[in-house]
Amino acid sequence: MASPSLNLRPVSSVEAPPTAHPTPQPAHIAPWNFQYARSKDGKEANLLVMFHGLDAGWDLERIHLFGWGQGGSVVLELARYIGLNGLTDPTRIESGPPNNRFNAKRLGSTTSICGPLLSSLALGQTLSIPTPVFYFSRVATATTESKTQKSFLSRTFNPETTTIVPGRASGKGDSRMLQGPEEWAPLMKFWSVVLRRGDEQEWMKQARKDGDVYEVVQ
Repeated sequence: MASPSLNLRPVSSVEAPPTAHPTPQPAHIAPWNFQYARSKDGKEANLLVMFHGLDAGWDLERIHLFGWGQGGSVVLELARYIGLNGLTDPTRIESGPPNNRFNAKRLGSTTSICGPLLSSLALGQTLSIPTPVFYFSRVATATTESKTQKSFLSRTFNPETTTIVPGRASGKGDSRMLQGPEEWAPLMKFWSVVLRRGDEQEWMKQARKDGDVYEVVQ
């Protein structure tokens, strides 16, 4: 029996993404008010919106939405809308390839706490929208409501990047925010996968100084 082969190729130089972004201007999202806090370490790799809108100057795949209750439904519906219709990405209008300039359809991620997706699907319809989704619900998993929501989410978004977590309920209609480490842990795990690091290219730069870097391609 022949042993499996492993093919290696040198990793090409990758331009690091910007670590600083302009402060959003009130005129860009008027008439809504907002508060903006810069990263403490100065490395701005993600924009977490909690929730008021999308700020100009960020790659859509670096924008992460978070909503609770009705806000959770809003962020899911927005991710669905963008996935179906696309959204002009200001970071790609000037320099991006023509086929990517006006057709950005993936956000960094969307998190909904106790806020269901309201849009339904036709029987057998699948959309496979690429935005990763985290959905936490206190609705009992055995109920029709829970099963229907799980079906809508897994068929609207990519089931491989959709995380659905059931939580304990104190009664019907319980929509409390996440409580304690046990309920926060799954979200932290999800964010550890989808959030980018501001210094994600630094290890490559250091590795090139120390020796060759190879990418496993098969």
